[in-house]
Amino acid sequence: MVSILHLLPLAFFFLSYKFYDIYIATFMLMIISSIVFPLGWFINKKINRNEVVMLGFILTFGVATLFFHNAHFIMWKVSIIFWTLSLCVLANKFFNKKHTSYLLLSENIQMSDNQWAALDNYLISYGFIMGTVNWIIFTYLPEATWVNFKTFGLLAASIIFSIIIAIHISRNAKSIS
Repeated sequence: MVSILHLLPLAFFFLSYKFYDIYIATFMLMIISSIVFPLGWFINKKINRNEVVMLGFILTFGVATLFFHNAHFIMWKVSIIFWTLSLCVLANKFFNKKHTSYLLLSENIQMSDNQWAALDNYLISYGFIMGTVNWIIFTYLPEATWVNFKTFGLLAASIIFSIIIAIHISRNAKSIS
């Protein structure tokens, strides 16, 4: 239920863009995200830190987009989120000497240190590649192409990446009972 709830802001963004423009779409993204966040909290009875961060990004870049009447702010949001993900996983790897994937998943599964490192490398690569692809698309292609990429391309990429991660884990992990 909550997963479907998270698709609502994206659906409203896409439909608002198709019927109006990027600014109405950005406004709808901000409004629907602001409604979905407390609904998710109400359903789960807990606040997800990632959702708080994502809402912060949406509101910050959305306000900048509307205030400056410049769509590049909302377009930059995607790249900045992905690049930040990559940098955080990379920084954690060097400064904390623990794998980010280990910190997130070790309660449920066991893997060798090399497999945790590989999982972190997947995260770093995925974040860097997706942030760069987003930047290339919004820089060199029409706005409508970027909206389609944001709506469908990123969703497809996320599903494919999740499958790759699931395969990696299923081949290398042992369940903790």
